[in-house]
Amino acid sequence: MTSCNQTDELDGIWIVAYKDFEDHKSEPIYQKTLFEFDGNLVYTITIGDLSTGDLNTVNIDTANYSFNNSILQIGNEKLPITYSQNSIIIDVNNNSKTVLKRINSYLNNVTINENTFKGSYFISSKNYNDSIDFINDSTLIFTGEYNLNYPTRKWNIINYGGFKFFNIQNEFFPLLIFKSQTDKKTLLEYPFDKDIEFGLTKTTGNSLSSKFIGVWKEFENSYPKPPPPPNLTNKDLLYSIEILKDSINIKKNGQTKTYKWDLTSDGKRIYFIDNIFKTEGSWKIKSVTDSILTVRMVSYSGSQEEIIKFKKEDNSR
Repeated sequence: MTSCNQTDELDGIWIVAYKDFEDHKSEPIYQKTLFEFDGNLVYTITIGDLSTGDLNTVNIDTANYSFNNSILQIGNEKLPITYSQNSIIIDVNNNSKTVLKRINSYLNNVTINENTFKGSYFISSKNYNDSIDFINDSTLIFTGEYNLNYPTRKWNIINYGGFKFFNIQNEFFPLLIFKSQTDKKTLLEYPFDKDIEFGLTKTTGNSLSSKFIGVWKEFENSYPKPPPPPNLTNKDLLYSIEILKDSINIKKNGQTKTYKWDLTSDGKRIYFIDNIFKTEGSWKIKSVTDSILTVRMVSYSGSQEEIIKFKKEDNSR
């Protein structure tokens, strides 16, 4: 039997893993939260604040707690629970339960070389495959087929209690725990109803930026253009881009904008260095040849997708 003062049974670090519904369907919980039970104290570690949209913040709250097999009391709040050695199931209401999982001890004190994360990687699990490019030690871009409209994210590694967490600051991407690392692959674990293993594998692609240098004219667009205003012609509504070694001039609607640009290491995205977090801050490359460039752009706060084909001017080849 477990009494209210036998709190050491919970000692350790737990993660808020998922919601379980009465139809036995499990769903992720988007707010990333850890609990550390230590003696009579519990520390609640909240990573990112979904209420404010500040995904960079980490808050730690401290409270006294007690528990028995059916009640977990944190401060003045009493939570009905079902407890086992590796899970705490909180009865939120009649329809759903919140499940906390004890983080596996074998994930403690894993050695990770944080300087490894540069350039492009495949990231994959049993039912998920994507690619990301680490721009620097705090920014990455999704370059695959997910997160197409908002591909740029902050990222960081959080060290807490001997565990290392890989945190992409996206409310829909789970908090992953580092499991192991070799020269070829980094393994991470996602505690869900069943633990899910993710792999990060370094990749190389065709990222020859010299292939893009030149003058390109739009000749096909998937999005229908409105009639031009009185001071412009139909031709003025078409993109004309001049790509130089370090800058790109983008002309449309009679206006020209100039940005610094670069190419992801896998060659899958062009991004604009000083505007990388804006909706129009990068273009996904669908295909490129010596004469034709096809890109996917997003504009109007992510509501409009354009697949645009450009033809390279003969005198710029």
